[in-house]
Amino acid sequence: MLKQHKGLGTTLTLPDEILQRHLVAIGKGMRAAGANNTDVSQAEYDVALCRVAINLGWVPEFDIEEVAPAKVRWIVREVNQAVGAATIIPPE
Repeated sequence: MLKQHKGLGTTLTLPDEILQRHLVAIGKGMRAAGANNTDVSQAEYDVALCRVAINLGWVPEFDIEEVAPAKVRWIVREVNQAVGAATIIPPE
């Protein structure tokens, strides 16, 4: 699923279906970055999740430290929304 934000000049290519392996990869990446606890700032969390998205091939590689925070926040929002939607338990 291709998502674009023309104003920020960025794209995000999410898999059509978020699978358990994606959640595990996100968890491992966040843990490796030290961003899986409450002792990190929102900015640190956002950078860590963007790096995970880059490593998963969902976002083209870019210098995270040198971009507008809005670009990072947009990527984080889209990834979090996709993960949230994938983890909703449907009614029986």
